[in-house]
Amino acid sequence: MAGQSSDGPGAGRAPDAGAGPGQRIAAFVTGGARGIGAAVCRQLARDGARVAFCDLRIGAEGQDLSKELAGAGAVGRVFELDVTDVAALQGAIRATAREFGRLDILVNNAGVSRHEPIDAVTQDSWDAALAVNLRAVFFAAQAAAPYLAKSGRGRIINVSSELAHLGSPMLVHYTAAKGGVLALTRSLALALAPSVNVNAVVPGPTDTELFRRSPLFDPRLQSEIPIGRFGVPRDIALTVAFLAGEGGAIYTGQQFDANGGVVMP
Repeated sequence: MAGQSSDGPGAGRAPDAGAGPGQRIAAFVTGGARGIGAAVCRQLARDGARVAFCDLRIGAEGQDLSKELAGAGAVGRVFELDVTDVAALQGAIRATAREFGRLDILVNNAGVSRHEPIDAVTQDSWDAALAVNLRAVFFAAQAAAPYLAKSGRGRIINVSSELAHLGSPMLVHYTAAKGGVLALTRSLALALAPSVNVNAVVPGPTDTELFRRSPLFDPRLQSEIPIGRFGVPRDIALTVAFLAGEGGAIYTGQQFDANGGVVMP
């Protein structure tokens, strides 16, 4: 799982390639304290990056992750913040770039979902879903862009969802936001070319604590997935690491559907 050594797309493609003699690249991950975000932090660190991350609640999991990364010499700073607070989010990104002396990778992973029927959606719940899942993605990219452009190999990797393709009657605001992430990815790729590559990873059902608490979780659904299992956080982390590494140099404005064949666009 997430704690295993790399043997997937990121293996042998250390993202610090091209960073210069004696330099290590730097990454900032939103929603990095647990689940997919934590797996991304670990994988980028294994591949040679220094990593800073933020989360709404760092908690014991985030503290343990910070210590783990620090033990490997990979951690920078950990920020407990709400990504809907644009000033705090952008301040954390700028602080990371100053501390590391550079910023090469931004992973927009933070997300939130709230299951409710369409007639129960309020202006507040709609705005909250879009603020976390879409607005924060843009403003994180806006803050990171000048540093990424200077790095010579800047990458933005946005995490969307297969529900952006499928829709969901109980997640209309979440699916709208995640679909927006795909459109935003393409626009950012054009706006920031050629100095920054911008791509999206689109996970399918991924076995995280959050997913297991979801009304959508049912172990029997694995039989309907062509590869026969749910994804795990490490699957997504390896896809992110591939895009962050040398192998991702040719890709921009693309979406990588890490869903086991559930959706084949």
